[in-house]
Amino acid sequence: MRGEGEAAIVALALRRRISGAPIDLSSLPPPRRAFVDNRRYLKEGAQVGFETSRGCDGTCAYCADPLSKGCGVRRRSPQSVAAELESLVRAGVDVFHTCDSEFNADPAHALAVCGAIAGRGLGGKIRWYAYCRPDRFPDGLAAAMRTAGCVGVDFGADHVDPGMLARLGRTHREADIRAARAACRRAGLAVMLDMLFGAPGETRKTVEGAVEALRGLDPEAAGIALGLRLYRGTPLGNELAPPGGPPRPGVPGATDDLLQPAFFVEPALGRDIEAHLASLVASDKRFFYLGPAGSGAIASYNYNENDPLDRAIAAGARGAYWDILRSLR
Repeated sequence: MRGEGEAAIVALALRRRISGAPIDLSSLPPPRRAFVDNRRYLKEGAQVGFETSRGCDGTCAYCADPLSKGCGVRRRSPQSVAAELESLVRAGVDVFHTCDSEFNADPAHALAVCGAIAGRGLGGKIRWYAYCRPDRFPDGLAAAMRTAGCVGVDFGADHVDPGMLARLGRTHREADIRAARAACRRAGLAVMLDMLFGAPGETRKTVEGAVEALRGLDPEAAGIALGLRLYRGTPLGNELAPPGGPPRPGVPGATDDLLQPAFFVEPALGRDIEAHLASLVASDKRFFYLGPAGSGAIASYNYNENDPLDRAIAAGARGAYWDILRSLR
């Protein structure tokens, strides 16, 4: 069964085949959110998700989103999004997180969604967080998001080195990250910058330069992941673990279908790169990094079985987990 869930679930129930073609999301009514106890979901510590668009037109060489959600961006009606949030507020839910691949894939649509949310008077009643790309983020968008109740943005920055950004298939540059961070600061939005180290061609110099650049960008939080998960059908997945061929060095245990988790870390970084990276960031409380035991790195980037996070949630903290954890420091 393939295609948009709204059509696929109906076809499954009726035992019909569908073509898998995208449907016009803007023509759908606001979804009914009464089949799951969203109020309890929030009470248990989660952020209730909402979607404003589906699909991703990004060119990230490692990402499976275009494969799973489509490489064309399909947009929901801004008024439908606002009506959905309003119904959830009436049900006692007031903390949310976007489920879009990138909320600002279409900045004009993102602005329209913010306007629709604010137009219903929800901006002062809800708190929400968004995943965004560093480019396509005009200054006016940050202000509109804050007016609509947004309090934090997680940017998939990945890197600042031009060569590494190109290798990862990213279209932004450090200047875009800097401008987006500045816009969020002016608007009063907290910022998380997620970095991805270890792609082919990575060196200790590019890693060290990126860490220093992050300090200068001064986000509220910075997440560091070392190593790329490979997916079949993505450019880097097909390059580093060719279908039917032996994987490149740095990809131990890769299966041909890549359904079992397989990760690549640039071998030239050396076997002690985890400890080295930990030594670069361990003294800075803005950084989340899962370094080796005893390295001094902050181990709270793993949200699973995270005692400080669990205690904070039990005490009433709600929001993006990075925002909760950084407030504990």
